[in-house]
Amino acid sequence: MAISAGTRPLGQILLEAGLTTPETLERALTRIAGTGERLGEALVAMGVLAGDDVLRALALQHDLAYLARDELPTTLPIVKNLSAPYLRQYRVCPVTIEGNVLTVATSDPTNPLLFDDLRQSLSMQIKAVVSPEDAILEAIERTYAGAVTPLQRLVEGIDEGGAALPPGVTLDPSSGVLSGLPMRTGTFTFTARVTDSASPAQSLTRRLILTIR
Repeated sequence: MAISAGTRPLGQILLEAGLTTPETLERALTRIAGTGERLGEALVAMGVLAGDDVLRALALQHDLAYLARDELPTTLPIVKNLSAPYLRQYRVCPVTIEGNVLTVATSDPTNPLLFDDLRQSLSMQIKAVVSPEDAILEAIERTYAGAVTPLQRLVEGIDEGGAALPPGVTLDPSSGVLSGLPMRTGTFTFTARVTDSASPAQSLTRRLILTIR
């Protein structure tokens, strides 16, 4: 059944597409009240829908394109400051770069924090498309397998307030692990720069806040 794009509730879109029934939708809503799941997650967990069905409906709901597994690039474009671990963690991958516009594929188009982070860290306009999570992860592995070696981690500086790591706490530059017994309470701010050893090297800088109570 054909349905037009819009900002309708996900449940309505699924009903109009003939993918569920009012009774099943009611059962899913009852389940959500107890589990905290989102509607799509509940319907997949109940065995009512496949994950791809939910993603296609989400893409329609947000007026975004849907890219199937075979529509993702064989090799993803490499974007400075976007490391493979970051892409894996957030289940997102770059698809195209056109001028200052980066198109990324995500399995969760409802996560505004991801897009805000990408805009701020890359200083680019971000355009989203929707793709299955496993397809995104496969594309990341195709592009980065064998190219990314263990990361070199460094604490490069401190903020203007003069705070750094709390006394008694150290950062292992080879593993990136914070360890030790804090000798003082308070809030400590430092800047961490993560650089891989690929060629060309890619890096990501973040301001981190550590609170000891």
